[in-house]
Amino acid sequence: MEPLIFVPPNEVITPDSIDWWPPSLALIGLIIAAIALVTWIVIVIKRYRAAFAARRQAVSELYALLTENTANNTDTSSQLAMVNQILKRVALHYYPSESANIALLHGQDWSTWLCDKMTSKSIKQASPDYAASLLLLNQSMYQSAAQLTTVLTIPAAIDLAQMWCKKGLPRFNIFTMQLSAPRSGFPIGAIKHG
Repeated sequence: MEPLIFVPPNEVITPDSIDWWPPSLALIGLIIAAIALVTWIVIVIKRYRAAFAARRQAVSELYALLTENTANNTDTSSQLAMVNQILKRVALHYYPSESANIALLHGQDWSTWLCDKMTSKSIKQASPDYAASLLLLNQSMYQSAAQLTTVLTIPAAIDLAQMWCKKGLPRFNIFTMQLSAPRSGFPIGAIKHG
């Protein structure tokens, strides 16, 4: 007996190849969703950068002040006043509704206001005595040049200002693409008098 061997027919009909056009509705939806997502991400990044342009400018001015201080190796009240002016400008820019109050604040009240804009968690991460250091910054501007080295140095003042620029500004909401005021977690008047 002869074994049965499958012999295909001479004319095999192969299926037609699947065309890429027109795509299915699911693929069209996926492409539209991907384009929308990429567009949204680009818009969020542009608005985020625009929202924090003043902060970047302030940090670069603080860095320039630090390099100037390192080159000259002098601590002066004018440099401390400049750090405070940078903080005031940033605060006025990011809290325009409070601009009348911010312009009048100084000393203890100014330090309290700065700490009030930071959450207690941010202050603890920065330093346990951050509030006292801010108060020293404001008091150092009014000290004589001989006392400045014992009160607060320029690098320490710049670190305080940079920390506030990172933690004390309103947060950026990616859904509304606007700045939203942070919740205050630091009790007013909690700065120690020293």
